Amino acid sequence: VHSLAAHELRMIGLQSGHRKHDMIVKCRLVFFCLLSLTNCKGFSQVSTQSKNARVDIDLVTKEESLRFGQKLHDEECQIGFENYGRAPLIQNTPWSDDDFVSHSVGKRNAGPDEGEIVENSDVIFQSKNPLVSQQDCQELIDEARNEIASGLELLKDQAERQSNAPTNSELGEARVSTLPRGREWLREEMHSTFFPLLQNRFGVRANKLTLHDALIIGYGYFGSGSRSQPVHRDSSLLSLNVALSPRSNYTGGGTYFEALGQQLHQEQGHLTCHAGGIMHAGTGISQGERWILVLFVIDESRPQLARRCHFLGLDAQRRGQLSLAQSHFQASLGVHPNNHLVYKDLGRCFHSQQPPNHNLVFQARQCLAKTIELYPLDAEASLGLAKMLVHAKLTRAALRRLDTLLSFPSFSDEEFHSPETVWLPLKSLAWEARVLAVQCALQCCSSGSSELGSVLLPAAEQRLESCLKIAPSPYLESMMESLQKMKRKATT
Repeated sequence: VHSLAAHELRMIGLQSGHRKHDMIVKCRLVFFCLLSLTNCKGFSQVSTQSKNARVDIDLVTKEESLRFGQKLHDEECQIGFENYGRAPLIQNTPWSDDDFVSHSVGKRNAGPDEGEIVENSDVIFQSKNPLVSQQDCQELIDEARNEIASGLELLKDQAERQSNAPTNSELGEARVSTLPRGREWLREEMHSTFFPLLQNRFGVRANKLTLHDALIIGYGYFGSGSRSQPVHRDSSLLSLNVALSPRSNYTGGGTYFEALGQQLHQEQGHLTCHAGGIMHAGTGISQGERWILVLFVIDESRPQLARRCHFLGLDAQRRGQLSLAQSHFQASLGVHPNNHLVYKDLGRCFHSQQPPNHNLVFQARQCLAKTIELYPLDAEASLGLAKMLVHAKLTRAALRRLDTLLSFPSFSDEEFHSPETVWLPLKSLAWEARVLAVQCALQCCSSGSSELGSVLLPAAEQRLESCLKIAPSPYLESMMESLQKMKRKATT
């Protein structure tokens, strides 16, 4: 009975809507059985068993995690085919390399599903010609705008909200599945254009593809520009991004690809497609409105179990079930052992466990080091590892880690001060890394020789001056005074 209870609780977390309600009812029946056991065998005995049942709920085997991941994939495919149908089997497609501009992010930079994409998994393709007409673009914008406005009006009429999470309307986006005209248009275009194009570019079979999700997003819908996204992977095997607005309608924008170290832009009706595992982020705009259609495509024959087990781990981590999260993360690494994001999140698990101890901290550091080894561009992991090294009083090692991070072209002074660099999260990380590097240099020099000061202080001074130009503050100015004193002392 306890095994059944543990299984049902795990399955509830994977359901939604009516199915989730039915499973909750079923689980209540299981606990009525547990209550009867309490009456028959005595409280103390069942109390011990309940503690063991809790351990079962917090841990899953690799096989169970993979089975849950496969179940998620099967359900998403079923919903996708029900909403958008199945594309016909296609032998020949009309596109060639001459129809696209190509950008390679390099091997091992396309995410854990790189091996599941038949060809060009590391390549970002941009169409040279528009694939969606100007009229269709405007009609999609108009329908999405009306849907967002209706959703906001509905929220005003609701006295109480069931969730604190923002709705699609509050985010300035609309799901295509809720747009009658847009849904029918997309169903036809997926079969006639988008799926055949993905078959041509990536070697997948069009009749095996379906949509996990489709969004129309309005950057700047609420006025006063929009923020940049964090760098992320998509919940898809392949992703498509269609520009619905002319570039003249907004300032800024584009998509930042971390491995390229640059933003890509496109004109109205043009398309960008890439592996969903490539790290990227939508860039904010400073004025105007930028509307895009984003499609998240999955493949019936490719379940992406590494990504799905990672997702299950993140879901458990958000609920505070760290042991369960670790089990799912380990299952994900069993499928794809070089997934840098899983190592980073596993490190967060170790670092969050209470009470903290030396072994957990060491494991967290090892995970972040592995993250950087697999994907050196992960600035968040580099900065996090540097902070942990400072906390462990390994200041010189922390400074070496920061020196490496700040040597990347995307962290150069030119990019740091450029007004054209709209992707603010990168500037924020660069600023924090510079300040921490200055702190480390000052600490090293205060306890080291004058020779060490002559090596470390010039770079620290340059970094501090860069930060003062961006965001002057009394704290930074006091650091500069301390640095100047140390510099004079080192010369004398």
